[in-house]
Amino acid sequence: MTGVLIREVETTREEFLRRLAGATENRTTELKGDTVTIDGGRIKVRMTSKERPGKGAPLLVADFTFDNMSDEEVRLFMETIDRAGETLESQKSPTKSRL
Repeated sequence: MTGVLIREVETTREEFLRRLAGATENRTTELKGDTVTIDGGRIKVRMTSKERPGKGAPLLVADFTFDNMSDEEVRLFMETIDRAGETLESQKSPTKSRL
């Protein structure tokens, strides 16, 4: 089965690539231009940035293409990306001390 998922994320290309790296650490990856190929082509991610003057962070559009993957495999992969993003965000946030 081949499927496509389009996700818009308020982030920079560099931050998105860090998130993707955290989610794909045990998979082969190749970056060429604005396309990341994962697992020999089973997953491809094409990135497009959209500037939003006055809106803060740029909007990154990520087009995910999944080849020969079940719905469950796709869901698990996307959950891994989401967790990697949450980990990066928590590392940016200052630690609050309790009194």
